[in-house]
Amino acid sequence: MAYWDDIWLNEGFANWMETKTSSTFDPSLHDEYEALDQRNGALNADSLVTARQIRQPILVTDDILNAFDGITYDKGASVLRMFERYVGADVFQRGVREHLAAKAHGNATSGDFVATISKVSGKDVTAAFATFLDQAGAPEIVVGQTCTGTPAVTLEQHRYLPAGASAATATQPWLLPVCVVYENKGKRAEACTLLGEATGKLTINQSACPRWVMPNANATGYYRVAYTAAQLTSLRDEAWPELTWNERRAIFNEVAVAAGQGKVPLMLALSFVPKLLVGNDRFTLGAALGLPTGFNRWVPADLQPKYEFWLRSTFGPGALAAGLSPKDTDSLDVEETRNDLVDAVAWTAREPKLVEQAVALADGWRDLPQAVRGLVLTIAVDAKPELFAKILRDVRTEPDRVRRGEMFGAIAQTRDVKRQAAALALILDPTLDVRETINMIWSGSEEDNSAVARRFFKDHKAEILARLPQAGSTNPVANYADLFTGTCQAAQRDEVIAYVRKEFSQLPGGVRVVDQAIEEMNQCIAMRAVIEPELRGWLTGVKIPKPGKTGDKPETKTKGKGKGKGKGDGKGKGEGKGPGKKAGKSRNN
Repeated sequence: MAYWDDIWLNEGFANWMETKTSSTFDPSLHDEYEALDQRNGALNADSLVTARQIRQPILVTDDILNAFDGITYDKGASVLRMFERYVGADVFQRGVREHLAAKAHGNATSGDFVATISKVSGKDVTAAFATFLDQAGAPEIVVGQTCTGTPAVTLEQHRYLPAGASAATATQPWLLPVCVVYENKGKRAEACTLLGEATGKLTINQSACPRWVMPNANATGYYRVAYTAAQLTSLRDEAWPELTWNERRAIFNEVAVAAGQGKVPLMLALSFVPKLLVGNDRFTLGAALGLPTGFNRWVPADLQPKYEFWLRSTFGPGALAAGLSPKDTDSLDVEETRNDLVDAVAWTAREPKLVEQAVALADGWRDLPQAVRGLVLTIAVDAKPELFAKILRDVRTEPDRVRRGEMFGAIAQTRDVKRQAAALALILDPTLDVRETINMIWSGSEEDNSAVARRFFKDHKAEILARLPQAGSTNPVANYADLFTGTCQAAQRDEVIAYVRKEFSQLPGGVRVVDQAIEEMNQCIAMRAVIEPELRGWLTGVKIPKPGKTGDKPETKTKGKGKGKGKGDGKGKGEGKGPGKKAGKSRNN
């Protein structure tokens, strides 16, 4: 780049290229699905009023430190993918090659790159790119239909902001490439337009109104969609066979977000989970599990047994069948989906058979395949205090760095607060590398554990900061403010804000980091107010069979509806900022 404001063209380009390269090298990796996860992560980051522009003006040194985030990496990549589809993949490839050849061993700007794409494609995308590069936020579109005369899809765009967000500076309409998938005589059809105003219309070539519309073909468009419950129901029940897996996962992401805003019922979002479970890939199954497992920290104590029973009943058969013993023939998808299932059932839902299996395997944990080693150790250390004591002792002399990381992770995630405190003390041990131990501060599994971590950081802040590397970091130390704003408790809001502003704002990159952490907390508090009644309504209807009865499926009453959303710290691979998803910034180093 010619200057730091265009760092996205290095890093966003790298994220765009890596999934393309890996998918070509080994199609079975399905890393084209990773592109959707990148997009969803960027939409999360863009849901903040304080979100950066991709091409952020660099006014002070802190702006450079703040530039290495999800906006630069994932939004940059997602915008490239959107315009690649708009001009055509082959044309875009020619433009990239021409740009690289013209600027080889030199410097370039966003303007240089966009000008080349415009020239090669014959479409001037300069203004369209600028609406994404030079203003913050993400568009949300509302889709409808007109059926008088020639059928058409109506489109409306505005900046997406969730509950709890403060007022944002007005944005100009995006020049937004929109490709719509719709029903035509029972089959899939597509049509595209460039939406440049607040409202627009896309005429479709058929005589009757489509029964369903999905306005983001293959989910390459960088925008959210505000679906109604009726639209989501038709996509689930009618459109599903005609949609690609990326389209299905994008819909699921939107329904989770909408449920979290109270715009659609939580039970509607949960009804999509079985539709995703048949996906059999690490991206789809992880997303399906991430929704319900992410509720863990917000489930009322009196309903925790019902919640864990629902998880065991719904996902237990698959987890028990998968077990904890990998096979040499396992693919990456099998490895990761096994871990996701076992994590949901053995860790979150405390399935006794899987916990026992983990404890038995942990006797020889060093010799287990790396795919399951860390998970087995984490479950067993939590269940067996004497194993915790052994790992706490042995980690000091473990010669293998990968195994040391697994040991640190396992002892830090113990749910026993006294054991957790003993593990955190290793962060201050001068004989251990703080770069290996510091992540234990984030590993609290329950709210009580998070409180222990916050107290530890408060008590030892000066010692911790003195031990951390001070130079060459693009990951500001001020990010430890998230440890406190992550409480998501309205009663603690003022105290937390005062503390993080005092302790972190003066650190390098701290002003923006703290502002965003506080905004995320405010959004989380608003989400929590909606999701907790929804969870109570859902789980009150779950009936645990009396002892002696059998059956894998929980009985669920039909009443008990609510509206909900939560920003949980679920261990599953949640997408988006809906219930059970950990909303966070990319911490790229």
